[in-house]
Amino acid sequence: MEVVLMNLRYKRMTAAMALFVVFAVTQVYLGVSLAATTGPSTPAVQGSQVTGILTTQGNKPITVNSASAVSGATIPNGTTTIETPDGVGATIIFLVMEVFRLRRTRR
Repeated sequence: MEVVLMNLRYKRMTAAMALFVVFAVTQVYLGVSLAATTGPSTPAVQGSQVTGILTTQGNKPITVNSASAVSGATIPNGTTTIETPDGVGATIIFLVMEVFRLRRTRR
């Protein structure tokens, strides 16, 4: 009689553990499926933008795209208007290891 009771106890414990494992797996699966994105699976690739660091003679301010800028300012690539006062030069060092030296031009 005692062996039968032990087998019944083990069967109930096994059934309870199996039910718990099924419940846990279902919860994890449900959480992951609800958190899935509905958009495209691959992110859009954006082109990298090259930036440069501005250095001016004597750390004097100059104008970049109608805004005042000093040495150490980050300059984006593309169409950029740089204006310097008389006697002040500027250098932009791009992170692609190219150096552009700017000279004053008359309009």
